[in-house]
Amino acid sequence: MTEYWSSNKNFGLVVGPEQLQQMSEHCIKYGSCETGGVLIGSYSDNKACASITQILGPAQDSKSGRTWFIRGISGLQKLIDRYWERDKHYYLGEWHFHPYAMPNPSGQDIAQMRSIASSKAYNCPEPLLIIMGGNPAKHPLVRAFVFPQGQLIELILSPL
Repeated sequence: MTEYWSSNKNFGLVVGPEQLQQMSEHCIKYGSCETGGVLIGSYSDNKACASITQILGPAQDSKSGRTWFIRGISGLQKLIDRYWERDKHYYLGEWHFHPYAMPNPSGQDIAQMRSIASSKAYNCPEPLLIIMGGNPAKHPLVRAFVFPQGQLIELILSPL
């Protein structure tokens, strides 16, 4: 398991090797185009740490190019509802790929996450964002962020 925490330890994220591998596989499939999807999982009892249990790839109506990605919505709510009904797992946020680049959030990434944090439709006041960059087949680079009430906080990889 890989853990990321905010510097004050108020926000944490746990990602398993299977989920990181799933992200890498989606990225490899899309090559030099951006891609992304949704993070599904649960929270610790004290709500300080999220655990990702499912990586959803791009919906069928998603669109992408070399430096942009628009996540579609086709069939997405049905999938999210199924994970809630079956496992009581939540929509936790978004992930996407910056092909062969640094996994730094763009202005558009930040704006989108702030919009999700404030949206009643998402019901996710502290959405997570994982960005994968680099070469996903050989040396993926991963950064994680949380946006409580729209504030950008990086989650730092915790040493083993």
